[in-house]
Amino acid sequence: MHYIKELIVTHPSVDNGRRFSMDISTTGIDGEPDCQVGNFAKNFFFRTPYGVNRKMYKSEKNMEKAIEKMLKHNGFTIIGWELEK
Repeated sequence: MHYIKELIVTHPSVDNGRRFSMDISTTGIDGEPDCQVGNFAKNFFFRTPYGVNRKMYKSEKNMEKAIEKMLKHNGFTIIGWELEK
């Protein structure tokens, strides 16, 4: 299942530093809780610690904070959240 928002980010090594969106998937292919964040057209994704351990976040706010923290740690600049188009 996809999260209703997408995250707009930049990264110096991706698409020449231009803005792009990242999708969030909250359920794995097997129906178990997951948290994958990525741009599947650019062929990459990350999993949050809860995603790796197949746990569900207790609130959207906690999930969004964890995603932002993980991406910042990996060199991304967060532009903001938007409702998925």
